[in-house]
Amino acid sequence: MFGPKSWRTAAVIAATVVCGIATAPQTAFASDHQHPVRAHASVSTADDASAGAAKARAHHKKKPTRAPARRGAHPAAGYPGGGGKPTVAATATGKPHATGTTHGTGKVAAPDPARKVNAPSGKPPAHVETTGVELTATWDVPSVEIGTAVTVDVSIDRPTTGTVLSGLGYTFALPAGLTFSNGIVYRTSAACSGADNIAVGATTVTLSGWQITSNYTFCHYYMYVTPTASGLYTFNSANFTGLTGGGMTNGVTAQTLTVTATPKLTGTFTPATINSGGTSTLNLHMARTDGNPTGSSTGLNLTVALPGGLTVGTGSTANTCGGTFAASGASVTLTGASMTGTSTCDMSVPVTSSTPATYSMPNTVATTHDGIIVDLGSPCVQTKQETSCGTLALEVVGLAQTVTFEQPQQWSLSKGTITVTGTASSNLPVAFTSTTPAVCTVSGTTVTLVAAGTCTIDADQAGDATYAAATTVSRSFTVDPATMPPTAVTATAGVSSVTVSWAAPASTTNITGYKVIATPGPASCTTTALTCVLGGRAGTGYTYTVTSLNDHGDSVAAGPSNTATPTAPVFPATPPSTNLTLTTDQGAISTAAPSQQITVIGTGFAPYSTASIVIYSDPITLGTTVTDGTGSFSTPVTLPAALAAGPHQVIASGVDPNGAPRALKLAVTVARAGSGSSLPVTGTDTAVLLLIGLGCTTTGGTLLLAGARRRTATV
Repeated sequence: MFGPKSWRTAAVIAATVVCGIATAPQTAFASDHQHPVRAHASVSTADDASAGAAKARAHHKKKPTRAPARRGAHPAAGYPGGGGKPTVAATATGKPHATGTTHGTGKVAAPDPARKVNAPSGKPPAHVETTGVELTATWDVPSVEIGTAVTVDVSIDRPTTGTVLSGLGYTFALPAGLTFSNGIVYRTSAACSGADNIAVGATTVTLSGWQITSNYTFCHYYMYVTPTASGLYTFNSANFTGLTGGGMTNGVTAQTLTVTATPKLTGTFTPATINSGGTSTLNLHMARTDGNPTGSSTGLNLTVALPGGLTVGTGSTANTCGGTFAASGASVTLTGASMTGTSTCDMSVPVTSSTPATYSMPNTVATTHDGIIVDLGSPCVQTKQETSCGTLALEVVGLAQTVTFEQPQQWSLSKGTITVTGTASSNLPVAFTSTTPAVCTVSGTTVTLVAAGTCTIDADQAGDATYAAATTVSRSFTVDPATMPPTAVTATAGVSSVTVSWAAPASTTNITGYKVIATPGPASCTTTALTCVLGGRAGTGYTYTVTSLNDHGDSVAAGPSNTATPTAPVFPATPPSTNLTLTTDQGAISTAAPSQQITVIGTGFAPYSTASIVIYSDPITLGTTVTDGTGSFSTPVTLPAALAAGPHQVIASGVDPNGAPRALKLAVTVARAGSGSSLPVTGTDTAVLLLIGLGCTTTGGTLLLAGARRRTATV
């Protein structure tokens, strides 16, 4: 009736049932304690990306959250977010192949959040490697100009595939004088992933619980560093400590980054427009931005050739750059100058021309610039195709003048008023008048929209003793009927949220969406739908207004709605099932003590909504909090003084941005008072439990042996 496998299975089941009855309390605790990753193993990609974004914002309140600009970087097809590193063509047995190219734009787009480090999709199988796993790291470039981001590229390689290599970790300390650009670790492929235990400080990063997936032999990732001081920065194997996972060895060799700080030359004309025969001042400015106070630039030489028709005029010159400075004819020279640290210096030269023209000075007018970066043009404008920079230029004009009048765009009556701008080449003020007062009127530079139709505005400059009157410039634009607001605004309260609904206006021409604003604020939402969910503080009454959005002018606000009062989250008698992780300002703690205060941190809730924190077994409310504009919170709670020893779960409950229930879990173990970390055993006497356990072990072993012998006998 039973084959070999059936006898062995029956033996294991019997032993398990008997032993499970005796040791159930201790087994449940051990499972929670040994596998903390299960608390978040099923987090969705969307939740993980949202959490990554929140962490990035927390690290960058003073900096943009996107990846910093890097030398020679460019968006590369197939690479996360076009982050400027080469596309990675992953193979099952080797390292990725770089396939990207560089455009020299100096820009790096923010990597795709989906390629940031995510939690594993499930508990990984144990790895089998004990040798051959090696950690290496390099700078992505050997040298860089100060202020330009570089990356530390880290790789963990192994010789075989077929299993998940888990438990990988280490701590990396940057060379002294450098800091990380942001708090993000970026993957370059799907070969590896990490749990939530990633700590990026100003100068160190600690990773643990990382893994290489079964069909890859490598795990590649990188972190950004933006040097602020010149010098040589070297890291080696000593900068990488605490290696774990697969007997990983430290294969990092000395890697040196040379950071240079080259003075930059910029220029302006004051004024930028002169009359024929007038004088303007050519201002040449050099700046050396170096956080290294001992850094220096010496042997600075510069020759600037003025464009034909422009010459050095009468008046005094100035130089604060040291060395030897001279200006005559159509040439300006500086020799033997030097700069240190963050010093700046200036040169000024009077220039003139009797020939009306625009005198452009591109960077090539600096025929000599030893040890100097020339950047005379105006600030650059980044487009999708290329970087376009202006050129330093002086305009010399005669007695004639022209008016520049920007073309107003199409508007609706809902806009109410607009401002027009115009300039005269003489720098004299421009006057505006309406030739269609039934449609629009003008006062100064303010145009009031009166009715639908075509509005025509004239721009004039009457001239003065030096300039003749300019030719009138006319601009016409269309005034649309007023944008219609929505109707029937209603509000329905929910748990920590309110659902607002409305009806579309009779005409939706040019309407691009709707904006909902809560009173009291600051909650709001913008949507193209006819409903919106907003987070709310439990117990607070809210009303809402809705505006139709139109690029030509938004409508008046519809509403207010009825008053809606969100309710607080209600906790069940037993802990809700969740794989989402609640953490603390000390990371994912696993132990706590009665009366201990901990600061819990949660993300992914509806902005400005109430979240409640309780602790189980018996649900005891620890406190409530209101999330910020990103749907996150960080709030201190105090564990009850009479909290029983043993495993507990701290649950944060609320709603997500769509109003759906959301719960986060933190598993903690409370030690018995005065007993260190040991836990109490309740129910059956300890000695009895030990005897039953020993019996289970013996019985199980006997059954297994019998199954093995039976299997042997039937081979």
